[in-house]
Amino acid sequence: MSNPEKITIVVAEDNKASRLNLLSCLEKIENVNVIGIAKNGSDAVQQIDEKKPDLVLLDVEMPGKDGFEVLQSLKHNPGVIFVTAHEKFAVQAFEVNGIDYIVKPVVQERLEKAIERARESLGNQDQNIIKLVSELMLPKKARKRFTVKVKDQVYIIPVQEVCRFKAEDKYVFLCTREKEFFLNATLKSLIQTLDPDTFVKVNKSNIIAIDKIKKLKKNYRLETCLVLDDDKQTVIKVSRNHLPALKAKLEA
Repeated sequence: MSNPEKITIVVAEDNKASRLNLLSCLEKIENVNVIGIAKNGSDAVQQIDEKKPDLVLLDVEMPGKDGFEVLQSLKHNPGVIFVTAHEKFAVQAFEVNGIDYIVKPVVQERLEKAIERARESLGNQDQNIIKLVSELMLPKKARKRFTVKVKDQVYIIPVQEVCRFKAEDKYVFLCTREKEFFLNATLKSLIQTLDPDTFVKVNKSNIIAIDKIKKLKKNYRLETCLVLDDDKQTVIKVSRNHLPALKAKLEA
């Protein structure tokens, strides 16, 4: 810690109401100093690495980078308390030696307990949380190829040939530039096995290979769509929730 008595904190929370509630609660806790406020994942990485806080109050889902991607991008190793509506992620993370998690909506007493736990642990714990969470959340080895069956033949498709994975009704299809193949998987299971620097989810039904995106454009409703660099120049609507993460990956 930068001071044995006072904890320096960066708050990373994109939701305005949740952010203001957190700040209001922190004002009532002695010996804490909020030195940064981030409203998205990319800003969180910059502020944490520049200001080097003792502790980060980190939302799991934010535009640009989610909480786990923030941790994977950091050079500085702060203590971390997750402030999340997704308890299952936090529980998994802290089974491997994290400080604490708080489920929204945050209440004063719960935050005070988490800060006290951080105060006790920051002075003596090995700051391994970034590495541990990264290992927990990322696949050990990203998929390099897929096998698909067509009639009585099995084809091997290198991951570099995949343009997207799409879900239709109860089925998932692997799409290359020219063809589509039925894949015995779910999008939820697939995303856990793909390289996050290569693929990005753009709506509830599509995972896209980033380097197969030809351009972004607006449709007649002024909604953002992407155009794939495949034979059909496939146009896919990007959901508002997924747009910040897509733009961040395209600019990386």
